Amino acid sequence: MNDKCLNVVVYYDNEEEILRYLSELDAIAANAVDVCVVVNKDSLGNAELVLQRFNESHELKTKCLLPNENIGYMNALLRSIQVFSPNDYRYVILSNTDIGYPQEDFFQRLLAKQYASSIGCIAPSVYAPAKGVFCNPHYQVRIPKSKILMLRELFKHPLLSSLYGKLSALKKQTKAKEQDSCEVYSPHGCYMILSSQFAKQLVGMQYGAVLYSEESFIGEELLKHGLRCYYDSDIKIWHLENAVTGQLGSRTRYKYMSESLAYIYKEYYA
Repeated sequence: MNDKCLNVVVYYDNEEEILRYLSELDAIAANAVDVCVVVNKDSLGNAELVLQRFNESHELKTKCLLPNENIGYMNALLRSIQVFSPNDYRYVILSNTDIGYPQEDFFQRLLAKQYASSIGCIAPSVYAPAKGVFCNPHYQVRIPKSKILMLRELFKHPLLSSLYGKLSALKKQTKAKEQDSCEVYSPHGCYMILSSQFAKQLVGMQYGAVLYSEESFIGEELLKHGLRCYYDSDIKIWHLENAVTGQLGSRTRYKYMSESLAYIYKEYYA
């Protein structure tokens, strides 16, 4: 097993953001990371060429997957580990591309750590500079069945969904202090670090939704395999919150949220 990470990201008509993210990785961790770019939407049809040109002029190595359809966020990871073996990496990371690295030695810190063998997922400290809040730990305990059912129904109604979203945003603004490291139920979905051991357990799986509730999927699969998630405040990222999901429109986002919760309920709570 190489002492290296595979970082899976999604290309969704976001060439500029992809190139910014890849350039930052190239500057701080070209020898510690390979990147798999899963092309979910490429209206101009030039994603493969863009990545080829990047490889020609940078040390960082990128791999390109072209599923010819929008397979979503979690399925981008699951498809990637079917093609590129987790055995070749110490960690497999699924992340957004609206990510910044305030620690230039982020990957060196991560690879230098020795987590317990029971830790299948590491959740870094996630800070949102635009809001001045910390987003991890995300869920410290398993989400109650009643909340899954409530949210599943709520997101079927756009007006209620919008109100819930505003209330949730207000609640998140209270998380102005960084919490100490601890074991948690799940990571924040913008950045999830999976151990090779855990990633191998997911090979061959398919996530039954396009977007959202990925954190619950990871949390539940960890429980199923007797593994844990560890929130580590010593390794830090910034969530710049320029997510491509904003292209979807609110009604589509709420639809995906409801469908993802229905999937999680059916698979793990029913």
